Amino acid sequence: MKPLVELHVHLEGSIRLETAYELTKKKNLYLPGNGTFEDFKSAIKLEQFIDLQHFLSKLTFFHPAVVDDFEVIERVAYEFCEDKAAQGVIYVEVHCSPQWFLSEGKQLDEEYLNKVVESVTKGLSRGKEDFGINAKAVLMCLRGMKGWSTDILRLCRKYKNEGVVGMDIAGTAKKLTSAAEVLPGGWSFLDEDLTAFRTAKEEGIHRTAHAGECDGPDEVLKAMDDLFAERIGHGYHCADDPVIYKRCLDSQIHLECCPWSSFMTGSVKQNVKDHPIIKFNKDGMNFSLNTDNPSITWTTLQDEHKLAKSWGLEDADIDRANMNAALHCFASPTEKAELIQKLKNAYGSV
Repeated sequence: MKPLVELHVHLEGSIRLETAYELTKKKNLYLPGNGTFEDFKSAIKLEQFIDLQHFLSKLTFFHPAVVDDFEVIERVAYEFCEDKAAQGVIYVEVHCSPQWFLSEGKQLDEEYLNKVVESVTKGLSRGKEDFGINAKAVLMCLRGMKGWSTDILRLCRKYKNEGVVGMDIAGTAKKLTSAAEVLPGGWSFLDEDLTAFRTAKEEGIHRTAHAGECDGPDEVLKAMDDLFAERIGHGYHCADDPVIYKRCLDSQIHLECCPWSSFMTGSVKQNVKDHPIIKFNKDGMNFSLNTDNPSITWTTLQDEHKLAKSWGLEDADIDRANMNAALHCFASPTEKAELIQKLKNAYGSV
């Protein structure tokens, strides 16, 4: 198995179904249907690929089992490492929203936020020791949520020597009519969001941003110009505007693409003849392939690669995408150099 690199996968969406079910049952929380594991899985399974709101609504089945439970958060991070290592991943950046793991009254509490990050980094550290995978954390906020981006910046500063390598912001400019419980808050960037990312740039804290997933190419441009993003999460719709697309090509900004979730979120229609990733590959765009939320997509990284190959990408293209991920990861210069060399040894020239 060739060594793999993954840059866009969410811890919230990487909880083992077995673990979520076990914890839900143990804590006497709501279970769908007759309360069996099969009913639990059936409730989570996406039968229709509608939109981002519908996709993320499945996280509500995981949230009650982990919220405010630091021992469980550490366990989830540890199991994440075990699962990724089994897929041949040797380096991964897992995106984590500390506020998501807390109940509403604790989401802006410094002490509780610290405990979440400490639990995550401890789980990742144990996972590295036991499974040999180098797992880093990218802390994520949501656009329009007052106080969140400021806290994420603080946490990136505090834990930069403990496995936290950067910050991310999710959300969409596209208004989803009933998404309040899934993606709370406003849909525009707050001034503090812009300030947090500008400050991060000034302080050398790495930055990525969700953009161009279910919203338009202008959001990709905002991520680049207003958030100083070094990478773009998803980014498919940059291809909708020739000028913005050329800007992405010329700058070689890295796009963290997720093949299966692009369909499942409704970002790209399943009947599309030419998926944007096909165009990216043909035109020499700088992109990688990732799983996004495997608890919902039910995919491994190998499954994502198989889907890309079904569109015509070849083994050499997959290798190049992995090398792109290594070249644009947020690891320290020493770790990055070691990672790139491991891939070169395994892949040869790409």
